Amino acid sequence: MGRTSYARSRVVGRLMAAVVAVCLLGLLTGVPNARAVTDPELVDLGTAMEVTDVGATATGPDLYGGTLLYVTAAGQPPTFTVLDAETNEVVYQQVMEGEEFVTSAIVDTPGGLTYFGLRSGSSTQIYVYDVAAKTVEPVLRTCRTCEIPKTVFRVFEVAEDGTLFLGSYPDAAVYSYNPKTKEVRDYGSVFTDGEYVWGLTLADDQLFVGTGNGPGLGRLFQVDTVSGAITQIPFPDGAVTPSVIGELQVIGDHLLVPMAGDAMQLRIYNHATKQWECSGVAAPGFPQPTDAFDSDAAGGLTYFRTGSEIHELEPSACRYTKVFDLAAAGLADEGFNSVKIIFEGAGDAQSVSKLVMFATQGRSLVIDPATGAHEVRESNVLASPITTHAIGEGPDGKVYIGAYLSPHVMGQLDPATNEVTVLEGPEQSDSATTIAGRLVVTSYPNAVVHSADVNKPWSWDENPVELFRGAEHQQDRILEVVAAGRLGVHGSIPKYGVLGGGLTVFHPVTGEHQTYREPLGQQSTGALAYRKGVVHVGTTTQGGIGGNPDPNAEAFLFAFDLDTRTAGERVVPVPGAKTIGGLAYGKGRHLWGVTDTGTLFKYDPSSRMVLDTVQIPGGAGGTNWGRLPDLQFNRTDGLFYGLSATRQLFTFDPVTRSVRIIDDEHHWVAMKVLTEGQVYLVDDSHVFVIDPR
Repeated sequence: MGRTSYARSRVVGRLMAAVVAVCLLGLLTGVPNARAVTDPELVDLGTAMEVTDVGATATGPDLYGGTLLYVTAAGQPPTFTVLDAETNEVVYQQVMEGEEFVTSAIVDTPGGLTYFGLRSGSSTQIYVYDVAAKTVEPVLRTCRTCEIPKTVFRVFEVAEDGTLFLGSYPDAAVYSYNPKTKEVRDYGSVFTDGEYVWGLTLADDQLFVGTGNGPGLGRLFQVDTVSGAITQIPFPDGAVTPSVIGELQVIGDHLLVPMAGDAMQLRIYNHATKQWECSGVAAPGFPQPTDAFDSDAAGGLTYFRTGSEIHELEPSACRYTKVFDLAAAGLADEGFNSVKIIFEGAGDAQSVSKLVMFATQGRSLVIDPATGAHEVRESNVLASPITTHAIGEGPDGKVYIGAYLSPHVMGQLDPATNEVTVLEGPEQSDSATTIAGRLVVTSYPNAVVHSADVNKPWSWDENPVELFRGAEHQQDRILEVVAAGRLGVHGSIPKYGVLGGGLTVFHPVTGEHQTYREPLGQQSTGALAYRKGVVHVGTTTQGGIGGNPDPNAEAFLFAFDLDTRTAGERVVPVPGAKTIGGLAYGKGRHLWGVTDTGTLFKYDPSSRMVLDTVQIPGGAGGTNWGRLPDLQFNRTDGLFYGLSATRQLFTFDPVTRSVRIIDDEHHWVAMKVLTEGQVYLVDDSHVFVIDPR
């Protein structure tokens, strides 16, 4: 991808006319004193970014001796595409209207039914595509109030009789579902110390399950689908217990078990003899963490990518063979991901014809593993509106929009025209902030910090350039960043299964930094506010996903002195609150904050006393690490703008103590009050603006 992939102009006549009218009025009458706007107009500027964001891929028979390629693309809403493997022509496409935005597994069956999943944090929906009829129908939905009361199923398998086997988050639970009889069976949690099932594969009536979500929590289990018995399979002597077992695959009697951190990289277990084999043959590298193998294998062979190399694996012979090198072909940086098999023949005579890999932007790479011949094909994958995730203001006055699990893009909006340009970026940008004339962008995973000179050409990893990562301190997400003079300060959330976030002081050019974890204890950073050498920190009791915070813990507030690098006394401003999600100074010396309980509080930094509290109607709800609620002050009209934990958009007048709910219908994700006074917001896919000027 170049510096920009496209720009889209959104002409909003009503908004621009209003802005022009206000400017003319200012020229004629002078700028009036700031005053509260009683009825601000919320204007929808349209989709933030529309791109192709390939999620899951699979291959399967077309019933006529050929192979079909299946691709789901994440978005709001996501899409489903079926392609002819020989010609790359579209066989079927559908926008999955009204559905969730992240793609789950795709599993084909010999009988011409292909299952695919879409999920969010609150539900998973599984569909079936009928190859002969070219139709898509819903099969099963899971949610907290559904018959299967778990929210996330990243992986599932389909038995020969059509029964679906699923592994959940939370609780690492295993279920089966028969689409014909609608029968549900709950096998229970395979691992009570873990939250996730990441790997899942079938060998006849035995289900193998890989779990984990934190250091030393990777486990391997076997579930007898007839008796329901659950057995943990011990690792071989000398093996290093991984954080997670994210992928499993059965080829004949052999179970492939990638183990990150282990010297072998990949272990091979014979489930018939119950012995670990090939102990003297190390894998040439670690297979990509998820979706590493094709769900089908031919002739006892499978393929996987490690680094820039594609390897063939024949487990019965303990043999690895390199068949292609992306770097040697000049394709290492093109984003091609998991390797799938294009077959020829049918039934027992089926063999490997080609390999196919998709890039996140939808292009595909077809490889002949016998000769190394290859072809790059342009995308025929149906694009979708990308899921927006964060929004911030750069030193150029432009608005930078982060995307959730994207094909490495982010948006740049010019407030003068409301035109959005799509830029190269990280997979997931968590924040964008101006620090000492630089644009600082943070991203997940590994709590990465980039810094850009916006006056120079944009080229991700060069400008912006990576400064440092929080992974060395077990940090994963950076949602809060503030400017503190010539320095930046960010708060972070730890990795999966870990408690205790960090507070990091850094230089936006050199990357020199120091991380402090002690002041937060077992909590993480929910909000930051800076004034006169002091950063006030509001916490959230949450840690990394799968961590177990103290159920009685309360969010606290403390001051961090940048000169002495010391933390002051902890104060609990709102008893019972689990998250302080927003902190902001108004015109005076007092600090205002907002909590997950829907409580606004006025805090005196000098006396360390809470002077006042105001309740937001309907504002109490759950949070994700303090991303919401949020609170920002707008000097243009003297109001605080905020998003409650229940995703309401509201204003708060600190003089009259009045709260006004502007909108409670959208699924608000983030907002930014610009220096000039405009308020930009994003929901799951659109950009909005309020201009109180």
